[in-house]
Amino acid sequence: MKNSCVRGIVLAGIMIVHPALAAESLKAAMTQFGLIGEWAEHCSQRPSKNNAHSHWSANSDTKGALLTDFGGGQTMRYEIDAAERDNAGHIKLQLVNLADSAQLALLVEMRDGKTRTLSSVSRDGTALIKDGKMVATGADTVSQERCK
Repeated sequence: MKNSCVRGIVLAGIMIVHPALAAESLKAAMTQFGLIGEWAEHCSQRPSKNNAHSHWSANSDTKGALLTDFGGGQTMRYEIDAAERDNAGHIKLQLVNLADSAQLALLVEMRDGKTRTLSSVSRDGTALIKDGKMVATGADTVSQERCK
């Protein structure tokens, strides 16, 4: 018992001295990655089926949101429950579709100031996007630039 208390105190001390070792909050991960804001393939064009505008936000340290606007009143809304950056320039996100409660795990990369979804896997393990390609069609996912 005494040993576990000592370990806990030591671990807490390390986290205070080296906060980078502590787990990053969802909001911090999204902010540090640079994801928060509006993104589109062509920002100067209106949202459409071929030019979706993605609006990423973090409402708190533990909750975020993604609104994808396809134009004409067609949107998809997700709650973001987790976000974690890795050392390879990616962010892993856990999302829940607000329309049907479907859960997705996304892997998004940032390259040359643009975002691109590399993978999307549903809770049952079905891959919707794999290696940056839509599984159903084989088409590449689009790179999106930050809109001003």
